[in-house]
Amino acid sequence: MPHYNGEWLPTPSIASIEELLVNKRWKRSSQVLAILSVGAALLGTAFYCFVILPNERFRDHDWMSNASEDELRQNCHCALLVPVGNTHDASIALIRIGNADSVPLLIRALWYIEPRGTDKSMWECTRSHCVDALRSLTDEKHVTYAEWSQWWEAEGRHRDRETFFPHQDYTHVAQDVFGRSDSD
Repeated sequence: MPHYNGEWLPTPSIASIEELLVNKRWKRSSQVLAILSVGAALLGTAFYCFVILPNERFRDHDWMSNASEDELRQNCHCALLVPVGNTHDASIALIRIGNADSVPLLIRALWYIEPRGTDKSMWECTRSHCVDALRSLTDEKHVTYAEWSQWWEAEGRHRDRETFFPHQDYTHVAQDVFGRSDSD
């Protein structure tokens, strides 16, 4: 559309309008590509921080032996967030260092390691450590995901956070994944 700036400007030609539309499409495409790139970078960073790094830390004996209890607990919680995390070692560690935040994560982990199909033994070791951690932190005696989930919805989520702590009856079953003894 022509506008007045002291004198009338000529109406743009069809060719210049098409060129303008092409430039707008290219600009929009580059904006979409930039947004997708940022999204992929954020997703990759999250995958590294919540999947790869916690699993690598379980294999790093120096990190495990020098980390504080809070750092170890946080690492365990990250490992339990996704099914490909090191649920086995995280469950063992949480028997001794878990807290109220560990309980719903362990229950969710129990769901994805619950035996399915014909291979009932594949996750048996990990499942038993997960149940031991839940029993240690809650002093409850449930076994299956369904029992723990039902208990959590009915009672557990309403309990005082201070009641979730490692009970001495279960800490003897925890293998020391930290490279420390109880006296350290």
